[in-house]
This record gives sequence, structure tokens and C-alpha cells, in this order.
Amino acid sequence: MGFFGNFIFVIIARMFSGNHLNYIFQEINIETGVTGKCVYDYVQVYSGIGQGAESLGKYCGKLDSIKLASTAHTMTVTFRSDKTFHSKGFKARFDAG
Repeated sequence: MGFFGNFIFVIIARMFSGNHLNYIFQEINIETGVTGKCVYDYVQVYSGIGQGAESLGKYCGKLDSIKLASTAHTMTVTFRSDKTFHSKGFKARFDAG
């Protein structure tokens, strides 16, 4: 997924109760910023609904395949981008755990 700057989007995925979700990053190429701490552009994944759920990690930089498993039947994915320095973005998919 390529992206433009200065926006936030949120994806909430849900499986049938009793099932778990996996979120599999196939590629990540997102600005790390000066500090390398994923401050300006990042994708963050939560096990559950919303940003109050358990965080499964905050990702930026250049990374290969990462598989995240939820402990719930829902996951929230938040992507944030500022208005400077745009990279390729990320490619990911959900599957049943």
C-alpha cells in the first residue's frame, strides 16, 4: 500500500466468537524518523477493539514478514502518517488463527 501524507486510518477486523485473528505483515517500508522510534509514521496493531486494547506492537522502518496473533476475535490496525517524508508503506493481510 503506497500512501500520501498527513492522515490516519483505522481498520477493525472481527472473526466469529471463539476464533482468533492473525495479522501478517508481508512488507513494511515506513519512515523511522530521526529518533528511529516510530514517532511520525507508523502502523500499530491491537488485539481487540480500539487503541485501549492490548498493543501487539508499533512498527516502522524496513521490515520483512511479521506475524501477529490476537488473543481476541477482533484486531485494530492504526496507520499514521505525517506530511513529510513518504515511503512505500506496508502490505499485510488478516487470516484466521
